[in-house]
Amino acid sequence: MKNMEKSKPDINELDFQISDDEILNISKQLKNKKSSSSDLIKNEMIKASCGLLLNVYKKLFNTILQSGI
Repeated sequence: MKNMEKSKPDINELDFQISDDEILNISKQLKNKKSSSSDLIKNEMIKASCGLLLNVYKKLFNTILQSGI
């Protein structure tokens, strides 16, 4: 078992940067008319702002994945 764990690659999906295309594709899939969470951000707000704030979203998500916070 220990040999198998050592030979397992250390590559994880979360080790890669999130791309602009990923953010745009996911934002298009968000459903309208859903209630917001505790952050009070509705899906419609994310979809409408994605064109203007794409770089901000990308930097935010990548920083969260890198730091783990």
